[in-house]
Amino acid sequence: MKKRFLLCMAAIFILSPTIFADKVSLKDGSVIMGDVLQMVDGSILIHTSFAGDISFPIDEVAAIETVEAKPIHLSDGSVIQGMIEMKDSDQMEVVRLQGETGFKIDASEIQAINPPPPPPPEKPKWEGDIIGNLSITSGNSETKGVGVSANLRRRTEDDRINLRAGYFYAEDDGEGTRDDQFIFGKYDYFFTDKLFGYLTSRLDRDVIRDLDLRMTGGAGLGYQFLENDIHNLFGEAGLSYVNEDFGSDADDQSYVAGRIALHYGWWIIPDRLQFTEDAEVYLGIEDLDDWFAISETALMWKWTERWSANAGIRYEYDNTPATGYKRADTKYTVGIGYSF
Repeated sequence: MKKRFLLCMAAIFILSPTIFADKVSLKDGSVIMGDVLQMVDGSILIHTSFAGDISFPIDEVAAIETVEAKPIHLSDGSVIQGMIEMKDSDQMEVVRLQGETGFKIDASEIQAINPPPPPPPEKPKWEGDIIGNLSITSGNSETKGVGVSANLRRRTEDDRINLRAGYFYAEDDGEGTRDDQFIFGKYDYFFTDKLFGYLTSRLDRDVIRDLDLRMTGGAGLGYQFLENDIHNLFGEAGLSYVNEDFGSDADDQSYVAGRIALHYGWWIIPDRLQFTEDAEVYLGIEDLDDWFAISETALMWKWTERWSANAGIRYEYDNTPATGYKRADTKYTVGIGYSF
């Protein structure tokens, strides 16, 4: 009796992988016993004891029976849990609990069975570039110029950050012809794919124009017209506070201004030649004579993935400059950039 019991137990142990396995019948008459791991992207994956994981196109499957409940993802986004019995390619019967009556589902409604978890979202990546400028002439004129600018940016599905800064100095026969610096920062939050709100701040200093410091800060709304691998175009409108400190206290002023801005980036030759334009205008609310505009135009030619040649034009117009100074200034730069 004991011997018979042991033989029965041994037979159950040997046969259990088959008895308690899922069953997949193929249209060519083959029957695969194993564990149905998942069904995604038109293929079914089965783990077997004799050949490991095997994958078949779902079109080759004639019937499926599972002994354990599987999560079934439907096309409407819902998920049901149950044992599966599919005897034809058009319908599938799902049994939630052992012994219960199953209910039928149209096979076209099934998006996946036990799909793998989605990959974790990628961490936002920061990108940027540093551009260095150097110019020296000797002979009929003795000029020296140096400059450096940096741009740091990050874009996610929900927001965008842009940080920029620059320092430029030039002299001719020992006399300064350019000495200016700026820092710019802006944060955008997207309410929709196109509409976003922004916060921005900017600091400018220009010794040659007798501008000790101009501070601006404000908020508003923007609209993303284009954003793809070739074009990036958006516009902004809002309110800003402007405070200007000049060498002469009599020229100092502060006021609330409306701000209008536009950014356009165009890869003329994809990943090789890029044109960019950043323009913003600040219009005084109380006194329309208080306004200034800044335009920064750049052309970048990438000769490697990291290194590039860069040329830029910065045009600034201040309708109320320091006493004795011109309203308009145009500055040119040529340099070498490194992207990261």
